[in-house]
Amino acid sequence: MRKEILTLKEKETSIEAAGNKIMSVRNKNITKSSGRYFSEDKIFAASFVGEIDSNLLLEEAIKNEDGALTYNHPLNDISSNSKENLLQKKSSDDLLPEYQNALNLLTTKFPDFVFSGKANIKRVTKTLDFFDIGKLKHTYDASEWYFLYKHRSSPSIIDGFLGAGDIGSFDIMNEVERYFPFLESFSHEVKLKEGQYPVVFVDSSQLFSKILESSRADNYNKGIGIFRNKLNDKILSDKLTLLDVSYNPAIGATSFFDADGYQRENPELAIVRNGVFSSLVTDSRNAHKYSLPLTGNTQRNFDSSSTLDFNTITVNPGQRSIEDILKETPKCLIVEMAAGGDFTDLGDYSTPVQNGFLVENGKITGKLPQITLTSSVQKMFGSDLLEIASNPLSGISKCPAIMSNMNVLLN
Repeated sequence: MRKEILTLKEKETSIEAAGNKIMSVRNKNITKSSGRYFSEDKIFAASFVGEIDSNLLLEEAIKNEDGALTYNHPLNDISSNSKENLLQKKSSDDLLPEYQNALNLLTTKFPDFVFSGKANIKRVTKTLDFFDIGKLKHTYDASEWYFLYKHRSSPSIIDGFLGAGDIGSFDIMNEVERYFPFLESFSHEVKLKEGQYPVVFVDSSQLFSKILESSRADNYNKGIGIFRNKLNDKILSDKLTLLDVSYNPAIGATSFFDADGYQRENPELAIVRNGVFSSLVTDSRNAHKYSLPLTGNTQRNFDSSSTLDFNTITVNPGQRSIEDILKETPKCLIVEMAAGGDFTDLGDYSTPVQNGFLVENGKITGKLPQITLTSSVQKMFGSDLLEIASNPLSGISKCPAIMSNMNVLLN
């Protein structure tokens, strides 16, 4: 028999901007809880928004017989532990003046644009209490902000965006100033010929989906995914090491423990190591079902049942900064917005680019025309993978920048 209470406390300040002005500042303080009672073969659960006595919540869980779920996997061991990642040099009171100053700077320096956006900072406390067995707790300050921009002459609702997200820190002005060259070159549309070019996405995370699909233990054992039956085989470039990271505040990974209270000894799980398909991700149920090691990928919201899912996905960094790589690249396409693209079941990829820029030997020379990019998982992370940088391209993503050759078609 096991009893547990999951408690999520979030104290948040959020700011909204529209039409080059701060429109609202809101504060909220929310507590969400869920109780689970494990009998020999069933899980009884109940959830609640607001403050509630733990014993009362467990009583409600036990009464919820219609919502009980069966299980047959062993429960992992629990050990008490706690972590804190809090703001050190700033407080939540600094968010509004920094966001306001950044907005003032953008509107003054770039009067031909209209800026809107949001910023928030919240203190999150996540507690998983197993009563007499152990207690896990993680408290952290998370900040996230962005600006959307639209040129006054543009027919689009949104032309582009900039922003960042951090754990235990934020520096809005620095990120905004780094973005100036993009806004300065926005009104100059370059001419481009069809062909193959080096491409860097501002956020590469959207490109990993077909690799990750194959790495789920349930999918893999059902023969789902383009890399089915390829575990321990070389599938991609030896430059690529793809990681599922449970805990590393520097890259926004805050799963200090998973939904079953499992803590990884090594927060980094290599799904692909130097091009070799090296690991499957598991939760408690699938680890038992397929006789696999438990990897700590049990996820759940306070009011839902557990599922198998990923933590924070990133890649091992390379040796050179993205700035140095771009300086030695005659032509490179920076893709900021590419909505509407997707992969086929065979891994082929195609996407229109709504907003992108041409970089020539490290200098942004203009905005891209309307283009479509095509490639495949096997090429962009295999034969056409040029280099992985030591750092991200911008604050939008914490994943090191990835440069690959891709085919360019003019729309």
